Amino acid sequence: MNITGGGIGCLPSNWGEAAAISSSSSSSSVDRVSAHRGPDNASPIPANYVCKPGASKPASSTHPNVMILGDSVSIGYTPPTATALASKAFVQHSPWDTRGGGSGTTSYGLACLPNLVRTSMGEPVHWDVIAFNYGLHDLDPAIASQEQYEAELKEIATKLDQYTTRRLYALTTPYMPDKTQGIPIVQDLNTRAIAVMKDLGIPVVDLYSAVTDVCGDVYTNCTICRKTPCSYHYTPEGYEDIAKVLAPAIEALLPAMK
Repeated sequence: MNITGGGIGCLPSNWGEAAAISSSSSSSSVDRVSAHRGPDNASPIPANYVCKPGASKPASSTHPNVMILGDSVSIGYTPPTATALASKAFVQHSPWDTRGGGSGTTSYGLACLPNLVRTSMGEPVHWDVIAFNYGLHDLDPAIASQEQYEAELKEIATKLDQYTTRRLYALTTPYMPDKTQGIPIVQDLNTRAIAVMKDLGIPVVDLYSAVTDVCGDVYTNCTICRKTPCSYHYTPEGYEDIAKVLAPAIEALLPAMK
């Protein structure tokens, strides 16, 4: 598993000076940058992170604005979710990333949050709904303990309140190569996430069950998996199944049309 996600994010023109960016890069590593300040001189972003750009397009002036913040699986289910809600909201993914690991680990998401909540041009947005998820990039205990995951997720969820009217947490989808070996790490992280969201009063949508309802509680192969044996990602039909669960949960939180 490549937990770095690969690729280099863009720094909008209104960011402070960034120093010591490595001139070499590869598809398996993120270029490193010394500490620099985020938009409007926000808290410094630690070294070893180059933040990807936020949502690709400006906010809508006619529809409620929805941001889906998450990993590569969320990149997959954003288009069918956006289609399902097209008449009711303008849905975008952050970061603007169609190939890499999206917003990666909780550590990355926390460090880069001031960038991720803006558009790719650095424009501030007060989102009507932010649906967010972290988990698949936090499975390796060598990267972060479950306690660290929980603490950082809580900090992300708390900070998101200043950027949105409503927050919605999406449970992490299954990773069966661990589950079939008797390691229920995704379910353990989801249990911690549910507790965090309960404390903060944030509703939760169960995308884990959106998959297991189709594939079963424990599986190796499934018709909606992109690979055989199943791993992280899904076919277009699989992402449609997930969107059928996510879209109504977002819709329930939307304000009236502008």
